Amino acid sequence: MYRAVSRLLLDCSLCLLSLPVVGQLVTIRVGSAPPAPVQLVDHLGTWRWHKGTNPPVAGWQTAAAAGLGTAWGSGPGGFGYSTDTANETNQCRTILADMMGAAATSYSSVYIRKDFQIEATVEPSRHLQLTIDYDDAYVAYLDGVEVGRSSNTPGAAGTEPASNAAATASHESSRGTGSPQQPVTLDLGAVGSRTGPHVLAIVGFNANPATSTDFILIADLSLTGGTGSAVGGPLLTVVPGNTVSLSGSNRVVGATRVSVNGDEASFDPGSSTWAMTNLLVPGVNKLFVAALDDAGHLLGSTNALVVSEVAAISLSGTLGANTVLGPAGGIVHLTSTAVVPPGGTLTLQPGTVVLANAGASILATNATLNALGTAAQPIFFLPADGSTTNWGEMAVSGTDGTMLLQHVETIAGHIEVFNGAVGTLEDSYFHDYWTASPAIIHTLGQPNHVTLNLRRCHVARYQEVLSQLATNHFDDNLLEY
Repeated sequence: MYRAVSRLLLDCSLCLLSLPVVGQLVTIRVGSAPPAPVQLVDHLGTWRWHKGTNPPVAGWQTAAAAGLGTAWGSGPGGFGYSTDTANETNQCRTILADMMGAAATSYSSVYIRKDFQIEATVEPSRHLQLTIDYDDAYVAYLDGVEVGRSSNTPGAAGTEPASNAAATASHESSRGTGSPQQPVTLDLGAVGSRTGPHVLAIVGFNANPATSTDFILIADLSLTGGTGSAVGGPLLTVVPGNTVSLSGSNRVVGATRVSVNGDEASFDPGSSTWAMTNLLVPGVNKLFVAALDDAGHLLGSTNALVVSEVAAISLSGTLGANTVLGPAGGIVHLTSTAVVPPGGTLTLQPGTVVLANAGASILATNATLNALGTAAQPIFFLPADGSTTNWGEMAVSGTDGTMLLQHVETIAGHIEVFNGAVGTLEDSYFHDYWTASPAIIHTLGQPNHVTLNLRRCHVARYQEVLSQLATNHFDDNLLEY
């Protein structure tokens, strides 16, 4: 059965501010240039490592180095081999010449770990940034907690794959042939109070190990950002702390003033530049920059979306049976895919802000996913780097699966309802997701029919809304661009 009612809604109060820009004559820069990164873990340093010919000791991600056993070696990173492209291993100092092949001594996985220290003098607002160049798959752990995995890693998020597992698909490293991919960068959140000793641990997996011509695992961990700095892209900017320096240009003819959300900025007509220090509220701030004449008439404008991060927590792996997240805990960094267990519930409270790494998702099978925002305190799911790189999906499946999203805004992500689940999306804004497949809102009722309720929502700058084998109730929505 298919039932749909659709009516254009001409006024959408949930829209991100996007008043016309006059020939880019009004611009805004958020924050000052960040201080130089500080290297915590260098891939060329000395690592402990283990061939996957047999499983490592239990708790290898955090065990004392002395307890790892004799099967663990010590040597410089990165790790890998290549039989077809010499340049692919020019950042590898430990060459795994015996990894390839079908012999009993060959192996499909490699385990590496590195102990490091975060000094007490480190500014708490600086972020941990993990960069991994890999071929073909990886899972990364910080102090035993999964903080990232590639989408082609075997098994479910939060579960460590077996040592003889293989990547489910190939992935080329940055120096490989065919379709080289740039290293992935994972924002692990603010340092906060995490000073002292730590362990970075990573396991890499090869695809088709008997015939594969290459394997690469290269990792670096740095401290980035800091007070006054900003990290972002064309869609939004993340600022540590609750104040930020703003600046820009105003070249609109007749404009003599600049204001930000109604507050007057300092404007220099000689250079046509403006500046001010702006106080932010924790979470999402929507800034409207207005070019005005002496009488206060609006002559031009631009806008910016700024996330103020005063505190932060990380989210990944298999969650507890009933997990509740709210703004009191700080910005939520979805560092890799998080899984709501069967029968479990994930509840996001009003005002929660989720910054998701590329490819990271929230999955609920025969479980409940509730994001319960309000008009005054919406919930945001945003790309951690502020760019147009997609972060992943919020997906619910199974006949006991339900999703309720109220007053939610997503940028560069998509919604999935599968296999008997019920998805209800109300008073929400889904936008800036240009991928053709999967669609920005997608259902597939196989093998069990699904229900999609879409009420008073705005969908903009996207390729497709695709609801298949579903009962659809669409009411008072605006779908455009």
